[in-house]
Amino acid sequence: MKTNAVTLTGFVGREPRLSTSVGSFSMAVNESYRKEEEWKTRTSWFNVVVFGDAQGKLSGVHKGSLVQVDGSIRQVAYEKDGQTIYDYEIHAQAVTLMEKHQVQDQKPARKKATAK
Repeated sequence: MKTNAVTLTGFVGREPRLSTSVGSFSMAVNESYRKEEEWKTRTSWFNVVVFGDAQGKLSGVHKGSLVQVDGSIRQVAYEKDGQTIYDYEIHAQAVTLMEKHQVQDQKPARKKATAK
């Protein structure tokens, strides 16, 4: 069975744009990784599109809100300066407002590096 499912947790980068049945916003997702003995953070940006009752699904969502998005990833194409540009966006089925402590609870415990 093939699936196209994505769950992302991150911060809303701009106020959602809303029409009657479609909404969209950008979302920043931080990922921590270790490079040698130092922890680094990488930020990825995603465009999120909400169909259906966008106003209801995005109620309370504002720039800076911490959200969890459940949906699927889609490739989109558009023309720019005579060239076809391919991009990806998240088609959200659900957008959940989260509290910052909820994300902390989901992170695995990390051991501090000890000097030898």
